Amino acid sequence: MGSAPALTRVFSARLLVLLLCLFLIVVCIAPVLFVVLNAAKTSDQYWTSKFSLPSDFRHFPQKLAKLVEIGILRQIRNTVVVAALGITLSFLFTSMAGFAFSKLRFPGSVVIFWSVIGLLAMPTQLLIVPL
Repeated sequence: MGSAPALTRVFSARLLVLLLCLFLIVVCIAPVLFVVLNAAKTSDQYWTSKFSLPSDFRHFPQKLAKLVEIGILRQIRNTVVVAALGITLSFLFTSMAGFAFSKLRFPGSVVIFWSVIGLLAMPTQLLIVPL
């Protein structure tokens, strides 16, 4: 008899996590869907109402062909390559640094560790202007 409230709590927690995940999915996909739907509109439809659905998708294939013509696939490929390399190198170096900070003691390790933590706490957007 004591396990029913525990099951209810577990179910409530899982439901809350599921709803949070669904919310995050909608927040991430909604802008992409908005851009694709607006790309399918003519200029008149777009300026009339940005939040309505397109009346038809006849113009979408021509716009897609134009994007391919100007080299969007090359740009997407370059973005994927740069992101994959950046993530891989970041994972590699941070793993090695984490191992070194956890297992090795050397002069200045505490100062370097807290410097790394401080830099990680700084948003990347703050570094854009100086760069």
